[in-house]
Amino acid sequence: MEAIIECRSAVSSDLEAVVSMLADDVLGKEREQYVVPLLESYRHAFEAIEADPNNELIVACYKGEVVGVQQLTFTPYITHQGGWRATIEGVRTSLSIRGKGSGSELITWGIERAKERQCHLRCDRKAKSSAKLARY
Repeated sequence: MEAIIECRSAVSSDLEAVVSMLADDVLGKEREQYVVPLLESYRHAFEAIEADPNNELIVACYKGEVVGVQQLTFTPYITHQGGWRATIEGVRTSLSIRGKGSGSELITWGIERAKERQCHLRCDRKAKSSAKLARY
């Protein structure tokens, strides 16, 4: 059975769940620190993202619980006739919902959002792609 998620902009009360997911994977364990209370640096980053119209922190919810996250960044470029580019990054899904299609739904939502903003899409891959795939 595939998950049916709802995506929305993150609010400050989602931040603990977001940081928990970021820290709960192979790459995140090396660079993130999930402690309660959260490090102030996470709150400052959230506030900066929230204040920037060209950044969106999106959460995926399943049955009212935050189970996924992605950050969308919209950047103007001189290439592509002065077009805009969307970058999707920081994509994570909760272990509780992994393997049920929620990651695919989240990425699809991000792609549709990029189209709404008439952006070209950019998706970088890291060398540790097998670890990356495990997040979804």
